[in-house]
This record gives sequence, C-alpha cells and structure tokens, in this order.
Amino acid sequence: MSHTQPLLIVVEGINGSGKSSVALALQDLLDKEHRPSVIVDIIPKGVIRTLVKEDHTLSPIQRALLFKVESMSVHDTVKRHLDAGKTVIMDRGIFSFLAFQGYAEDLEWEVEMLEALCKKPFLPCDVAVFLNVPLEVCQMRLATRPTEKDHFEEISESFDQKVYDGYQLVFEQERRRAKYVKHVVEFIDDLPPKIVATVVWEGIKDHLQQLSQ
Repeated sequence: MSHTQPLLIVVEGINGSGKSSVALALQDLLDKEHRPSVIVDIIPKGVIRTLVKEDHTLSPIQRALLFKVESMSVHDTVKRHLDAGKTVIMDRGIFSFLAFQGYAEDLEWEVEMLEALCKKPFLPCDVAVFLNVPLEVCQMRLATRPTEKDHFEEISESFDQKVYDGYQLVFEQERRRAKYVKHVVEFIDDLPPKIVATVVWEGIKDHLQQLSQ
C-alpha cells in the first residue's frame, strides 16, 4: 500500500461519540494535503434510512435486513470512489452493524451469517477509528441536541449500554481475528475532533511507512 493509494477509513462509535465531527475534521485534513476524499454514510438519506431510524414498529430482524439491503448499495458507492482515486471516510460501517443490529438486539449469529452470505458485503477497511468515548459523556451530548432523536437514540439507557458493550466485544474480537480491518486506532479519551483527526492521520502515515519498508 503506497502513500498515494486511496484508503477506506471507517469512523465508529456509539451515538454521541463524535463520529460525524471527526469524519469532517479528517476530510479537512486530507484536503489540506491534497488527497481527494469523500464522506459516505453507512445508510444514505432516503426511504430505507427513514424506516430503519424512525419506524418503531419494525422488529429487530426486519431492521437488520433493511440495514443490510441498503449497505449493499453503499458497497458500490464506496468501490466507485476508491476506483476513482478518492479516499473514503465512512461514518459507521461493519462494526456498527454488528454492535447495533447484532449484539444489542441479541442477533449476533443472525447478523454474522447475513454478512457472510451477502453477495456485496462490507468492503474490508484499511483503518477503523474507534471513538471509545465513555457512555455517560455520549448520553449527555445526546440530551443537549436540539434535533429529534431517532429510534436508536431514544430506545432506553439499557439499549445504549448494550450497544456500548457490543462495541467493546466486536473490537476485541477484531483485534484477535483481523477479519474486517487492517489497522485499528482507538481513542478512549473525549478529545476535540481536530486533535483526533490529526492523531489518526499521523498514525495512518506511520502505518503506511512501516508497510512500505
């Protein structure tokens, strides 16, 4: 992997961890280094996104299936940008799928099987940025947001805890098996997005340098 090769970077974390802000800060940093990049949401705006995030009548397995269907179109979008030489920064990816639709909904086996059987699974990531911000900090942020909460943000504190625990589990497993990502960068402290982006990008450059040696 060269310094100029486009990368697939996924930013992960529970609701309120600062994913979108970090993704934007990282894109700004890449722009300053003249590396073309694009931010891709795991579920683009549209009918399916509205159903998945706002329809409270869906069962967990229905929500997981819709989520997976939409992620297949994202597969094509990501591949198209990478083929065009753009680094892709994903706001959530496979780890959100496993933590939210899998662990938190007690569908770990079903979700893993769904991903394994899918003709267009999530593309392997070069780098996963895990914003492992304390749960109570994220809940305080969500409580002060002026916008309406979606399905996942208003279920319950117990669901938040299960998602948080799910993230710990899926990243612990990933460190052992390296199934979905080549390199994980984890942040435990609650840091400003620009600092996180700078540390991430410097870490990526160091990682690329080691690979090229």
